[in-house]
Amino acid sequence: MERPEATRPSMLADIQQRIGELLRSSPAPDLERNLKALVAQAFDRFDLVTREELEAHRAVIDALEARVVELERALDAQAAPGATERPAPATPPAGPSTATPPEDPAGPR
Repeated sequence: MERPEATRPSMLADIQQRIGELLRSSPAPDLERNLKALVAQAFDRFDLVTREELEAHRAVIDALEARVVELERALDAQAAPGATERPAPATPPAGPSTATPPEDPAGPR
């Protein structure tokens, strides 16, 4: 009869071999590939950008904002010498106009 200590290493090696075979023959690699493809497809649908692309766009926007401020200052400098601020630009009404037209200076006809 074999001693339990002698069979333990061979039994552990056998279990390790069987687990390895089971993992190799399992659908885990296929599932992993399919899951990666599914996640990549979902990210494409979300139209996501990388961090580097986002930072590049932010840099462009910051440069454009600085240029707008510079141009506004140049306009202010060309405005009336006593004026320190430009008036706010007139905004068109959001919906159809309900205001009455101005009266005719000649009076009603």
